[in-house]
Amino acid sequence: MSNLDIDLPSHVTINIFDNAIDASNALSNELEAIICSAVEDQGKAAIAVSGGSTPVPMFKALNNKPLPWEKLLITLVDDRWVPPSHPDSNEALVQEYLLGQHY
Repeated sequence: MSNLDIDLPSHVTINIFDNAIDASNALSNELEAIICSAVEDQGKAAIAVSGGSTPVPMFKALNNKPLPWEKLLITLVDDRWVPPSHPDSNEALVQEYLLGQHY
């Protein structure tokens, strides 16, 4: 992982990874820390996720984390107007790859 030499605000960091799995694992580690911190501080946490195939590797990595799932609210930011049984359903995608056995 390295940073590019770009003039960005001090709070913005660019991370470069060799592949999607490494990026997904790093993101899931960051999300785990943020979620656990929020639950510790506030008793609950919420995240909003996108659907589609791009976040699937991160969903899979986050699904394996020991999160306080019962205190976590997950919602979609871009759900399609199709029933969960439809192949293009983001709701079904999140259920399968992120929530799995947790809900």
